[in-house]
Amino acid sequence: MLEIMNNSSYLIKVALFCFLLWTPLISNAQTSVKGIYVDHFEDMLGNQAMLDLINTCIVDGYNYVALYGLTRYPACTNTNDDILGNPSKENALSYFISYAHQFNVQVGIVSGDMNAPSCDLALVNAFNSTYSSTKFDVFCIEHEFWNPGYPFADVQNFINHFKTSGNNPHNLLLEIYVARWSSQSQIDFLVSNTDRILLASYKPAPSWVYPSIGGSTSLLNGLNTAAATAGKNYPVVMLYNNMCYWFGNWMYAN
Repeated sequence: MLEIMNNSSYLIKVALFCFLLWTPLISNAQTSVKGIYVDHFEDMLGNQAMLDLINTCIVDGYNYVALYGLTRYPACTNTNDDILGNPSKENALSYFISYAHQFNVQVGIVSGDMNAPSCDLALVNAFNSTYSSTKFDVFCIEHEFWNPGYPFADVQNFINHFKTSGNNPHNLLLEIYVARWSSQSQIDFLVSNTDRILLASYKPAPSWVYPSIGGSTSLLNGLNTAAATAGKNYPVVMLYNNMCYWFGNWMYAN
């Protein structure tokens, strides 16, 4: 069952000076998500900016930070630009997670490379084993399978790998970003095999969002059908693009 929520909970994404704002649309018994999705975290790592990010969470009541770009593509080719797999940078990352956890802010990694699906997960598992008191909490998949060139089979393979016994030893929450309707069978698979969905809506104001989620109401209807079939309450978190030509102008004005 999908349960519509009010706008008292939401998540923000930081990409340099641009943001993505997430508002939970549907939830289950899990704690409501209100947080920040961060791109270019390498520009913050090891300086006051990364602590200011958590200070913003404290002031505004956010409880989740998702970090994008901690590894570079292609996967499994670690370089000095990567954060995960680089011990000196991992020390600073561990300090960031520790600081976040002091204030009950969960931290997730966003992974977009499904070509080598085990690599980012292996790096996260290694990090969580090394820094056992400052673990990641969430693994988020961002792979635009509704667009040409991004096969849904890649997502399936990764999720099946993630769920295979022993591959998620630290009990990471699994979430996935979706922006467009694909097919009911694909939505059924995601609802049955992930913990929540991040549902993108690139619109300029909240009043425009609900009639056009995922390009049409078919995506919401499909999620509702999938949740009913699976017999579960399935949390959906609304994702707004906060660049100025989308949601940004409304957010700055309000």
